[in-house]
This record gives sequence, C-alpha cells and structure tokens, in this order.
Amino acid sequence: MILYLLRHAQAQPKSSFGADEDRSLTSEGRDKVSKVLNLAKGNLSVELDRILSSDFKRAIETAEIAKQILKPKKPKIITSGELGPESSPYEAYEFLAKQKFGPQNRVLLVSHQPLLGEILSSLLGTGEAIGFAPGSMARVDVSGHLEPNSGELIWLVSSDVV
Repeated sequence: MILYLLRHAQAQPKSSFGADEDRSLTSEGRDKVSKVLNLAKGNLSVELDRILSSDFKRAIETAEIAKQILKPKKPKIITSGELGPESSPYEAYEFLAKQKFGPQNRVLLVSHQPLLGEILSSLLGTGEAIGFAPGSMARVDVSGHLEPNSGELIWLVSSDVV
C-alpha cells in the first residue's frame, strides 16, 4: 500500500467560545496546503484511490482541498473519530484494516499531530514521534500489513518550504 499522510492545514486559533473540533482553516492554511498538494500532483505524480479523514472540521476541509486537486478514483471522503488527534497509531491501523485496502491501493490519510507523527514513527520504527507542520505531507510505502516497522519513507514535504 502507498500511504500518504497529510496534516490538516493551519486552522483558526483555539477559542474559549467554540469546540476544538469545529475550528476552520485559515486562508493562509488553505493556500499553503494547496501548494503542497499541487506539488504532490505535479512533481511527485501522486495518484489516489481513496481519502480518509479525521472528523474534525479542519481535517475535513483539508481533505476537500485534496479531493479537488488530487481527484481520487473514489471521491467520497471517509471520516472517522478514530483518526482524531488523540487517537493512537493502533486505532488508526485498525480503522484502516476495516477498509480492506490491498497492496496496490494508494490512500491519503488526513489527520492531526500528534497522531500523524506517531504513525510515521511507528511505520519507520524510529521510536520517536516525527514532527509535521500544518499542511505537510509524506509518502510511506507499506509492505505487507499496516504495522510497526512495515513502512519506508519515500518523501516528506513541509508546507513551511513551499
């Protein structure tokens, strides 16, 4: 499986008036993630079968931008609370396993820190969570089952450099 990890773009600051899961993207966040996704489509030749996303508003908005730019074969975005910021890599692996992806599938996972850094660390077997700036994207080729030490990092594009 080719697994793309995309952290949601920059969101509005936390507020005492609204719930964290309801925060929207900023216009700067939208611009930066669009640049990362256009780079992924053009220079890195990303093609997708499916997009999976956290059910937080900022992740869904980021997934919608990805859908517009990358045009996955199956355009319906699947959302789940199992991909939230406080989820564990094992919860995410379980959720992905339920989707029954095969070894040839190309899947984009849109989520948050610390989850994405922990998934990447787990797949690579590094032992330490890896930082992801908002709007950053990585490609990990997974051999066999989605489990610790089953991935190889192909590239990581930080939204801070595009």
